[in-house]
Amino acid sequence: MSQEPTAGQFFWGIILFVITAIPLGCIGVAMLVMAQGIERWSGLVFLAIAFGISQGIWKKLSGK
Repeated sequence: MSQEPTAGQFFWGIILFVITAIPLGCIGVAMLVMAQGIERWSGLVFLAIAFGISQGIWKKLSGK
């Protein structure tokens, strides 16, 4: 049985998303566009981390 998120959880979930997931995603895209060689793969790692953070926040806020 799941509980609905409180207003505080919702607020801090959005703050966490803005502070962590968006910048990591932007860095990942920039590295994919500008980097060469093995550094390009690092951009995919940043995107994967940003995706994981986003999924964790979404799961917590959806109450599942």
